[in-house]
Amino acid sequence: MGLTDEDSTPHALPGSLALLHAILWKFIIIELYKISQNAYYRINTDEVERSAMRRYITRIRANLRKAQKARTRSIHRGEEHTNDRINKKLFPVASIDNAYCNGITWHPVVHRWLALSGAEEHDTITPTYTSGW
Repeated sequence: MGLTDEDSTPHALPGSLALLHAILWKFIIIELYKISQNAYYRINTDEVERSAMRRYITRIRANLRKAQKARTRSIHRGEEHTNDRINKKLFPVASIDNAYCNGITWHPVVHRWLALSGAEEHDTITPTYTSGW
């Protein structure tokens, strides 16, 4: 599991992308288990992707909440606050601003993935799949 650079040097996936990889595999394995238990079960690949992306967003937003708590603690103690450690974990997928910790800035490509899977709303992109409620 990794990336190849221009000079064909292998690199490991950054932590945030490795997390996405692991979550996608988790949901794929869950679907394969459902098939093994029920011969008539059909895998809906769009729903697997959407569920995995929603779980991924939840994990990233947990880091936002952690940053907000750390900022509040720093203000209470009278210390300077920085999100460098959390942003290093989230790189290259997203980042949290240091000033107010009020939102996540997604990388444009990842934001597009989330919108196309229907996991998050986007102004200009409509999901390719919307499940019937």
